[in-house]
Amino acid sequence: ALYSLFVVIPDAYKIPPVLTEEEIPAGANIVEFDLGQDLRLVAAQVETETAFPGEIVWLDLYWRLVGDRPTPVGRDSPEFVLELFGRDDELVGKVQGYHGGGLYPAALWSSAEIVPDRVGVRLITALTAPTRVRINLKLAGEDTAIEVGAVKVAPLTWPELSEDTLANLNGIQLVEVALESRSFQAGEVVPVNVQWQVINPPGMDLTTFIHLGNPQELPLSQGDSPPLGGDYPVSFWAAGEFINDSYILPIPADLSPGRYPLYIGMYDPVTGLRQPLSIDGKRQLNDAYLAGWITINN
Repeated sequence: ALYSLFVVIPDAYKIPPVLTEEEIPAGANIVEFDLGQDLRLVAAQVETETAFPGEIVWLDLYWRLVGDRPTPVGRDSPEFVLELFGRDDELVGKVQGYHGGGLYPAALWSSAEIVPDRVGVRLITALTAPTRVRINLKLAGEDTAIEVGAVKVAPLTWPELSEDTLANLNGIQLVEVALESRSFQAGEVVPVNVQWQVINPPGMDLTTFIHLGNPQELPLSQGDSPPLGGDYPVSFWAAGEFINDSYILPIPADLSPGRYPLYIGMYDPVTGLRQPLSIDGKRQLNDAYLAGWITINN
Protein backbone atom coordinates (compact mmCIF):
# COMPACT_ATOMS: atom_id res chain seq x y z
CA ALA A 1 0.00 0.00 0.00
CA LEU A 2 2.82 2.38 0.87
CA TYR A 3 4.58 1.55 -2.41
CA SER A 4 1.42 2.37 -4.36
CA LEU A 5 0.92 5.57 -2.40
CA PHE A 6 4.44 6.92 -2.80
CA VAL A 7 5.60 5.34 -6.11
CA VAL A 8 2.82 4.06 -8.36
CA ILE A 9 0.27 6.83 -7.91
CA PRO A 10 2.71 9.77 -8.15
CA ASP A 11 4.29 8.27 -11.26
CA ALA A 12 0.90 7.81 -12.93
CA TYR A 13 0.01 11.46 -12.33
CA LYS A 14 3.43 12.92 -13.08
CA ILE A 15 3.47 15.91 -15.44
CA PRO A 16 5.81 15.31 -18.41
CA PRO A 17 9.12 17.22 -18.16
CA VAL A 18 9.47 20.14 -20.55
CA LEU A 19 12.42 20.22 -22.96
CA THR A 20 14.62 22.55 -24.94
CA GLU A 21 15.16 22.09 -28.69
CA GLU A 22 18.57 20.56 -27.99
CA GLU A 23 16.92 17.86 -25.85
CA ILE A 24 14.63 16.53 -28.59
CA PRO A 25 15.86 12.98 -29.39
CA ALA A 26 18.05 12.70 -32.47
CA GLY A 27 15.75 10.09 -34.01
CA ALA A 28 12.70 12.38 -34.00
CA ASN A 29 11.50 13.86 -37.28
CA ILE A 30 11.54 17.68 -37.09
CA VAL A 31 8.36 19.02 -38.71
CA GLU A 32 7.66 22.52 -37.27
CA PHE A 33 4.02 22.39 -38.38
CA ASP A 34 1.29 24.75 -37.13
CA LEU A 35 -1.95 22.90 -36.42
CA GLY A 36 -4.00 25.91 -35.37
CA GLN A 37 -5.13 27.34 -32.02
CA ASP A 38 -1.59 28.64 -31.43
CA LEU A 39 -0.11 25.13 -31.25
CA ARG A 40 2.84 23.89 -33.27
CA LEU A 41 4.06 20.31 -33.65
CA VAL A 42 7.82 20.62 -33.43
CA ALA A 43 8.78 16.98 -33.97
CA ALA A 44 7.39 13.44 -34.01
CA GLN A 45 8.79 9.95 -33.64
CA VAL A 46 7.00 6.63 -34.14
CA GLU A 47 8.31 4.15 -31.55
CA THR A 48 6.56 1.07 -32.92
CA GLU A 49 8.19 -0.40 -36.03
CA THR A 50 5.88 -3.39 -36.54
CA ALA A 51 2.51 -4.09 -34.92
CA PHE A 52 -0.20 -6.70 -35.16
CA PRO A 53 -3.99 -6.15 -35.29
CA GLY A 54 -5.33 -5.26 -31.86
CA GLU A 55 -1.98 -4.00 -30.54
CA ILE A 56 -1.03 -0.48 -29.45
CA VAL A 57 1.06 1.78 -31.67
CA TRP A 58 3.25 4.16 -29.64
CA LEU A 59 4.61 7.51 -30.76
CA ASP A 60 6.21 10.60 -29.25
CA LEU A 61 5.02 14.11 -30.11
CA TYR A 62 6.84 17.33 -29.25
CA TRP A 63 4.77 20.54 -28.97
CA ARG A 64 5.20 24.22 -28.36
CA LEU A 65 3.07 27.35 -28.34
CA VAL A 66 3.22 29.70 -31.32
CA GLY A 67 4.17 33.28 -30.51
CA ASP A 68 4.95 35.01 -27.24
CA ARG A 69 2.38 33.97 -24.65
CA PRO A 70 4.09 34.03 -21.26
CA THR A 71 0.98 33.60 -19.09
CA PRO A 72 -1.70 30.90 -19.35
CA VAL A 73 -4.58 33.00 -17.99
CA GLY A 74 -7.75 32.70 -20.07
CA ARG A 75 -6.45 30.14 -22.55
CA ASP A 76 -8.49 27.26 -23.84
CA SER A 77 -6.94 23.79 -24.02
CA PRO A 78 -7.49 22.14 -27.41
CA GLU A 79 -7.60 18.36 -27.71
CA PHE A 80 -5.39 16.56 -30.19
CA VAL A 81 -6.75 13.83 -32.46
CA LEU A 82 -4.66 10.93 -33.79
CA GLU A 83 -6.20 8.85 -36.57
CA LEU A 84 -4.66 5.73 -38.09
CA PHE A 85 -5.56 4.67 -41.63
CA GLY A 86 -4.95 1.28 -43.23
CA ARG A 87 -5.86 -0.18 -46.60
CA ASP A 88 -8.25 1.85 -48.75
CA ASP A 89 -8.11 4.64 -46.14
CA GLU A 90 -9.96 2.53 -43.56
CA LEU A 91 -9.89 4.09 -40.08
CA VAL A 92 -8.12 1.44 -37.97
CA GLY A 93 -7.38 3.38 -34.79
CA LYS A 94 -8.17 6.69 -33.13
CA VAL A 95 -7.47 8.54 -29.90
CA GLN A 96 -8.51 12.03 -28.78
CA GLY A 97 -7.47 13.79 -25.61
CA TYR A 98 -5.56 16.50 -23.83
CA HIS A 99 -1.78 16.69 -23.73
CA GLY A 100 0.25 14.97 -21.04
CA GLY A 101 -2.37 12.27 -20.60
CA GLY A 102 -4.77 15.03 -19.57
CA LEU A 103 -2.45 16.22 -16.81
CA TYR A 104 -0.73 19.03 -18.71
CA PRO A 105 -3.17 20.66 -21.17
CA ALA A 106 -1.96 23.46 -23.40
CA ALA A 107 -3.64 26.12 -21.24
CA LEU A 108 -0.89 25.56 -18.67
CA TRP A 109 2.09 25.91 -21.02
CA SER A 110 4.43 28.84 -21.41
CA SER A 111 5.85 29.91 -24.75
CA ALA A 112 9.39 28.87 -23.84
CA GLU A 113 8.51 25.20 -23.35
CA ILE A 114 8.68 22.21 -25.66
CA VAL A 115 6.21 19.70 -24.27
CA PRO A 116 6.71 15.98 -24.97
CA ASP A 117 3.69 13.70 -25.34
CA ARG A 118 3.90 9.89 -25.46
CA VAL A 119 0.69 8.55 -26.96
CA GLY A 120 -0.57 5.04 -27.67
CA VAL A 121 -3.27 4.21 -30.20
CA ARG A 122 -4.83 0.74 -30.24
CA LEU A 123 -5.40 -0.84 -33.64
CA ILE A 124 -8.72 -2.52 -34.35
CA THR A 125 -8.60 -6.32 -34.43
CA ALA A 126 -10.53 -6.58 -37.71
CA LEU A 127 -7.71 -4.91 -39.63
CA THR A 128 -6.71 -6.12 -43.08
CA ALA A 129 -3.00 -6.96 -42.98
CA PRO A 130 -0.32 -6.69 -44.16
CA THR A 131 -0.54 -2.96 -44.61
CA ARG A 132 1.22 0.33 -44.08
CA VAL A 133 -0.79 2.28 -41.50
CA ARG A 134 -0.56 6.06 -41.85
CA ILE A 135 -0.71 8.16 -38.67
CA ASN A 136 -2.47 11.52 -39.02
CA LEU A 137 -2.56 14.26 -36.39
CA LYS A 138 -4.85 17.26 -36.02
CA LEU A 139 -6.54 19.33 -33.33
CA ALA A 140 -10.19 18.85 -32.49
CA GLY A 141 -12.28 21.35 -34.43
CA GLU A 142 -9.52 22.02 -36.98
CA ASP A 143 -9.32 20.83 -40.59
CA THR A 144 -5.53 21.12 -40.84
CA ALA A 145 -3.83 17.74 -40.37
CA ILE A 146 -0.36 16.29 -40.85
CA GLU A 147 0.88 12.75 -41.43
CA VAL A 148 3.40 12.25 -38.65
CA GLY A 149 4.58 8.78 -39.65
CA ALA A 150 3.61 5.24 -40.53
CA VAL A 151 3.84 1.79 -39.02
CA LYS A 152 3.95 -1.66 -40.55
CA VAL A 153 1.09 -3.92 -39.48
CA ALA A 154 1.62 -7.61 -40.17
CA PRO A 155 -0.85 -10.50 -39.93
CA LEU A 156 -0.54 -12.81 -36.95
CA THR A 157 0.54 -15.61 -39.30
CA TRP A 158 1.80 -15.72 -42.88
CA PRO A 159 0.90 -18.37 -45.48
CA GLU A 160 3.58 -20.94 -46.12
CA LEU A 161 5.96 -20.06 -48.93
CA SER A 162 5.54 -21.95 -52.17
CA GLU A 163 8.24 -24.09 -53.72
CA ASP A 164 6.70 -23.59 -57.16
CA THR A 165 7.43 -20.12 -58.52
CA LEU A 166 7.17 -18.49 -61.93
CA ALA A 167 10.01 -15.99 -61.79
CA ASN A 168 12.53 -14.34 -59.50
CA LEU A 169 12.90 -10.55 -59.31
CA ASN A 170 16.08 -10.00 -57.35
CA GLY A 171 14.82 -11.66 -54.17
CA ILE A 172 11.10 -11.26 -54.75
CA GLN A 173 9.46 -14.32 -56.27
CA LEU A 174 6.45 -14.24 -58.55
CA VAL A 175 4.31 -17.19 -57.44
CA GLU A 176 1.19 -16.79 -59.55
CA VAL A 177 -0.44 -14.50 -62.11
CA ALA A 178 -4.13 -15.17 -62.75
CA LEU A 179 -6.40 -13.49 -65.29
CA GLU A 180 -10.09 -13.65 -64.46
CA SER A 181 -10.84 -13.89 -68.16
CA ARG A 182 -8.89 -14.01 -71.41
CA SER A 183 -11.56 -12.57 -73.69
CA PHE A 184 -12.52 -8.88 -73.61
CA GLN A 185 -14.05 -6.05 -75.56
CA ALA A 186 -12.19 -2.84 -76.31
CA GLY A 187 -12.82 -0.32 -73.53
CA GLU A 188 -13.09 -2.95 -70.78
CA VAL A 189 -10.57 -3.58 -67.99
CA VAL A 190 -8.49 -6.68 -67.32
CA PRO A 191 -8.30 -7.71 -63.62
CA VAL A 192 -4.90 -9.29 -62.87
CA ASN A 193 -4.41 -11.20 -59.60
CA VAL A 194 -0.83 -11.71 -58.45
CA GLN A 195 0.94 -13.53 -55.64
CA TRP A 196 4.40 -12.53 -54.44
CA GLN A 197 6.68 -14.08 -51.84
CA VAL A 198 9.77 -12.52 -50.32
CA ILE A 199 13.10 -14.32 -50.03
CA ASN A 200 15.48 -11.37 -49.89
CA PRO A 201 13.70 -7.99 -49.57
CA PRO A 202 15.25 -5.20 -51.69
CA GLY A 203 14.68 -2.56 -48.98
CA MET A 204 13.32 -0.03 -51.46
CA ASP A 205 10.00 0.87 -53.01
CA LEU A 206 9.15 -0.69 -56.37
CA THR A 207 6.33 -0.30 -58.86
CA THR A 208 4.74 -3.21 -60.69
CA PHE A 209 4.25 -2.85 -64.43
CA ILE A 210 1.43 -4.58 -66.29
CA HIS A 211 1.95 -4.03 -70.02
CA LEU A 212 -0.04 -5.11 -73.04
CA GLY A 213 1.70 -5.82 -76.33
CA ASN A 214 5.20 -6.53 -77.64
CA PRO A 215 7.66 -5.92 -74.76
CA GLN A 216 10.22 -4.46 -77.20
CA GLU A 217 7.81 -1.71 -78.22
CA LEU A 218 5.83 0.93 -76.34
CA PRO A 219 2.95 -0.78 -74.51
CA LEU A 220 -0.50 -0.59 -76.05
CA SER A 221 -1.84 -0.19 -72.52
CA GLN A 222 -0.42 -0.33 -69.02
CA GLY A 223 -1.68 -0.78 -65.47
CA ASP A 224 1.43 0.25 -63.53
CA SER A 225 0.94 0.56 -59.77
CA PRO A 226 2.84 -0.06 -56.53
CA PRO A 227 1.79 -3.35 -54.90
CA LEU A 228 -1.59 -3.22 -53.16
CA GLY A 229 -2.15 0.23 -54.63
CA GLY A 230 0.57 1.65 -52.36
CA ASP A 231 -1.06 0.35 -49.16
CA TYR A 232 1.88 -2.00 -48.49
CA PRO A 233 5.03 -0.66 -50.19
CA VAL A 234 7.87 -3.02 -51.07
CA SER A 235 10.16 -1.15 -48.65
CA PHE A 236 8.01 -2.63 -45.84
CA TRP A 237 8.38 -6.24 -47.04
CA ALA A 238 10.45 -8.75 -45.09
CA ALA A 239 11.77 -12.24 -45.78
CA GLY A 240 9.14 -14.96 -45.44
CA GLU A 241 6.18 -12.79 -46.34
CA PHE A 242 3.51 -13.81 -48.87
CA ILE A 243 1.50 -11.02 -50.51
CA ASN A 244 -1.78 -11.38 -52.40
CA ASP A 245 -1.99 -8.51 -54.86
CA SER A 246 -4.18 -7.28 -57.73
CA TYR A 247 -4.00 -4.83 -60.63
CA ILE A 248 -6.26 -3.38 -63.31
CA LEU A 249 -5.24 -3.07 -66.96
CA PRO A 250 -7.51 -0.77 -69.01
CA ILE A 251 -8.06 -1.76 -72.65
CA PRO A 252 -8.08 1.22 -75.02
CA ALA A 253 -11.46 1.82 -76.63
CA ASP A 254 -9.83 1.99 -80.08
CA LEU A 255 -7.70 -1.15 -79.77
CA SER A 256 -8.10 -3.38 -82.82
CA PRO A 257 -9.48 -6.89 -82.38
CA GLY A 258 -6.80 -9.52 -82.01
CA ARG A 259 -4.69 -11.53 -79.62
CA TYR A 260 -2.22 -9.67 -77.40
CA PRO A 261 0.44 -10.68 -74.85
CA LEU A 262 0.41 -9.37 -71.28
CA TYR A 263 3.68 -8.89 -69.39
CA ILE A 264 4.48 -8.21 -65.74
CA GLY A 265 7.58 -7.07 -63.84
CA MET A 266 8.85 -4.46 -61.39
CA TYR A 267 10.89 -1.27 -61.62
CA ASP A 268 12.37 1.47 -59.47
CA PRO A 269 9.94 4.43 -59.72
CA VAL A 270 12.79 6.89 -59.16
CA THR A 271 15.21 5.70 -61.84
CA GLY A 272 12.79 3.78 -64.06
CA LEU A 273 15.18 0.80 -64.06
CA ARG A 274 13.53 -2.62 -64.06
CA GLN A 275 14.33 -5.27 -61.50
CA PRO A 276 16.31 -8.15 -63.02
CA LEU A 277 13.82 -10.93 -63.75
CA SER A 278 14.92 -14.53 -64.23
CA ILE A 279 13.23 -17.87 -64.83
CA ASP A 280 15.09 -20.99 -63.69
CA GLY A 281 18.19 -18.86 -63.24
CA LYS A 282 18.07 -17.38 -66.75
CA ARG A 283 17.54 -13.64 -67.03
CA GLN A 284 14.66 -12.71 -69.32
CA LEU A 285 14.65 -10.30 -72.21
CA ASN A 286 13.32 -6.89 -71.10
CA ASP A 287 13.08 -8.23 -67.52
CA ALA A 288 9.42 -9.06 -68.14
CA TYR A 289 7.38 -12.20 -67.48
CA LEU A 290 4.77 -13.30 -70.02
CA ALA A 291 1.64 -13.64 -67.87
CA GLY A 292 -0.60 -14.78 -70.71
CA TRP A 293 -2.49 -13.77 -73.81
CA ILE A 294 -5.83 -11.99 -74.07
CA THR A 295 -8.19 -11.74 -77.00
CA ILE A 296 -9.93 -8.51 -77.97
CA ASN A 297 -13.18 -9.32 -79.74
CA ASN A 298 -15.03 -7.42 -82.45
